[in-house]
Amino acid sequence: MAVTLLPTLFDKQHALTRLGGLEDVLHDVMELMTTESPRIHAEISASYQRRDPVGLKRSAHTLKGSLSLVGATDLVQRLKRVEDCAAAGELESAAGEFDEIDRQFAELQRILAVELHPAETAAD
Repeated sequence: MAVTLLPTLFDKQHALTRLGGLEDVLHDVMELMTTESPRIHAEISASYQRRDPVGLKRSAHTLKGSLSLVGATDLVQRLKRVEDCAAAGELESAAGEFDEIDRQFAELQRILAVELHPAETAAD
């Protein structure tokens, strides 16, 4: 029987280590990720639609850096592949990553919402 490993999208211990163990800083980072990261994520698709390799590389790089703070390792690797493809001008090669990036990003946003507002999300 094959075992499918789910990607790590949020590793609180990793994030705390990266942020010097400061819970309040982690909270601020998570808040920023729920407000600013969706805009950057949307820019990835918009850059691809415009056939803009510079914009695609920039937005993938920016989102990759933010997500590395919380240990979203698979998502970071996928964004790195998009960034590399965009840098090489191979936009079609990057396209294969978009569906999984979108799926994982949406799940990460849900996880962060639960972390930030557990009482509110428990009622959902």
